[in-house]
Amino acid sequence: MSMGGPPIFVVGHGRSGTTLLASILNAHPDLACGPETAFFDLLGRQRRRWLLAGPTWPDRAVDFLVSMERQHGGSVLTSYGLDAAVVRRELADRPPSIAALLEAITVPYARARGKGRWVEKTPRHLLRARQIRRLWPDAVIVRIVRDPRGVTASLMAVPFGPSSVVAAAYQWRITDQGTWRFFQEDARSITLHYEDLVREPERELRRLCASIGEPFDTRMLDPAAAGAREIARDAPWQARVTAPIDATRIEAWRNELSATDATRVAVICAEGMRRYGYEGAREACAVAVVHPLDAPALQDAGAFLEELADAGVSVEAVDLRWRRAARSTILWGAPGQLRWSRGGRSASTSTLLRAARAMLTARLRRAPVLWVPRRTARRRARSAFDRAGDLVARLLARRVSPEEALVTVLPPQVSDSRQVPACQDVT
Repeated sequence: MSMGGPPIFVVGHGRSGTTLLASILNAHPDLACGPETAFFDLLGRQRRRWLLAGPTWPDRAVDFLVSMERQHGGSVLTSYGLDAAVVRRELADRPPSIAALLEAITVPYARARGKGRWVEKTPRHLLRARQIRRLWPDAVIVRIVRDPRGVTASLMAVPFGPSSVVAAAYQWRITDQGTWRFFQEDARSITLHYEDLVREPERELRRLCASIGEPFDTRMLDPAAAGAREIARDAPWQARVTAPIDATRIEAWRNELSATDATRVAVICAEGMRRYGYEGAREACAVAVVHPLDAPALQDAGAFLEELADAGVSVEAVDLRWRRAARSTILWGAPGQLRWSRGGRSASTSTLLRAARAMLTARLRRAPVLWVPRRTARRRARSAFDRAGDLVARLLARRVSPEEALVTVLPPQVSDSRQVPACQDVT
């Protein structure tokens, strides 16, 4: 499956411009990018040794590829114009590997279009950058970043977006905190700013082409005329990529977000905004720790997190070693929803012991340890570790209502008056 150059992966937080960038690259005469595959998310649900077992290769691999469904409906293979027979032929002469599975889709797609190099765009593969690097050591990983206020405004306008502005802002921050360092350290990765791309497209694309080892082609400046509809197929929220590159979208968030919501994002995402040079970051007046800070908790705790952000309080997730729990700590969820189990007996035991030690340390330092026993959208079977963790929470955390937690966590200067403090702009 030799191609004309190493593969290119386009990644970024959802609604950051990944579809636009993929369409631009697809307009290049030697680069082919199809619709999103969500390959690693779908692969994560499979037993990999089972898929790659020698005696059954490539039968199980083909069955997996055929079963891949797009997030918003339809078969991945169908969206690429492929079928089981094609991917079977691609895999037949290759040794079993995870890389071969994805290339059985991307390589024939590029070949059918007379192009020598494939591009894969799935925004969530931002979280799989290290795995991509292990599987394709020479791959170019292109990340696009965008002002989180623009990302948040855009997410609120799509059917699959978060339930609130604060949930969208925290999702952006959590994703960025877990990925930014890779792109700072990885020599084969490139970062573009959405704002620079739409404001000065030729300058940015010449820089990108130099980095990926391809000559710049003027057709990249008009992706709408060169197959953008293939990438945005069946996704009406991606319709703008079929129009000319539009720099007016840079500041659109100012009209789409209220001033209050824009300030909330600036408090929550301040660290990332400073990292990427976006003006208007707001320094938090206090920090609290919430566990687990996941999608169900963000959905249920939206009003609570809004009030915290309005008071200048930022919320952090507990890390795997529970090193942040010496601050005000809030456990959010009903019994069985607090996620004490982590990937096996030894990992779960270590997590539980570290959590108990961290909460006890916080109590000794007179830092609040609170439990808001709200039933979130998360549904989990309770393991022995979950029951043990809930027992620890009952012993070390004080059960409170969301209102009581809010009063406890707010900075002293605003806990009584509920007035928003004058947090400083950080530019």
